[in-house]
Amino acid sequence: MAEDPFVGALRLGGASTLPSPRVAAREQPPAGESSPVRESTALPQVAIRARLNAIILDLVLLGLLTRLLAGALAGSVTAGAEVLLFWGLQFGYFFALEARSGQTVGKRVFHVRVATLDGASPTARQIAVRNVLRIFDALPLLYASGLISVMRTGRNRRQRIGDVAAGTTVVLDSHGRALPTPRWLLPTATVLATLISLAVVIPAVR
Repeated sequence: MAEDPFVGALRLGGASTLPSPRVAAREQPPAGESSPVRESTALPQVAIRARLNAIILDLVLLGLLTRLLAGALAGSVTAGAEVLLFWGLQFGYFFALEARSGQTVGKRVFHVRVATLDGASPTARQIAVRNVLRIFDALPLLYASGLISVMRTGRNRRQRIGDVAAGTTVVLDSHGRALPTPRWLLPTATVLATLISLAVVIPAVR
């Protein structure tokens, strides 16, 4: 099968192919016993709701930290400088924590982690790539571009732009469990983020 041009154009992670994420074997209960089949923690679709919860928590924490630092500078920070401060803190926060363990505070709370497409721990280079490109995922507002990419890459990948370029995704960690995720959740979040972004940006550029 020919490689998706979207994936091929963005891939920077170094892999020559993009295999589907590893799906762990399902455990069979011992004879005579019944136990529920455990869902694979390596399937990105399973982590969608927890992943959305995690990024919301991380952004709230970063917003609070930005305001605290801006306030500590006694009002000498302009609005533009505060935006730059937020993006600088965001890159440092995500890179430092994900390079160490694959998890930010939000990801640890909701039991998801960054992984390569075969389930391995990502390299520091892959973490850097996915987070440098986070600014494009956030465009124009509310991570609209990233959500469109997550939708486009499908259930087996669920990659935002930075993930496509780095060859990474987000999966449940070993302690995570699949949260019930309505089918409408991701499409609705994507459409709302896109519409709100357009409603704000289009009048601003006129």
